[in-house]
Amino acid sequence: MIAGAALDVYEKEPPEKDNPLYTLKKNVILSPHCAALTQECVIRMATGAAEGVVDVLSGKRPQFIGQPRCREEVKQRTARFTLRRSLL
Repeated sequence: MIAGAALDVYEKEPPEKDNPLYTLKKNVILSPHCAALTQECVIRMATGAAEGVVDVLSGKRPQFIGQPRCREEVKQRTARFTLRRSLL
């Protein structure tokens, strides 16, 4: 038996107004998904994005590419923006 639950991730975001979860008022807490809204997380995301841009412009492979199969395409599309090492 589960005595209670706190949920912040739903099958469809945001949940529909008629979602049955809204009827569970006694032992369920529903909240929007907000894990990425802490100051630390925002700083980490911004830093990671900036590092990715620097990597691409320096001719390096970015650490994070959402689709690994896109690496070659990213390399080809950004080749004209690559900084020469002498300019760094």
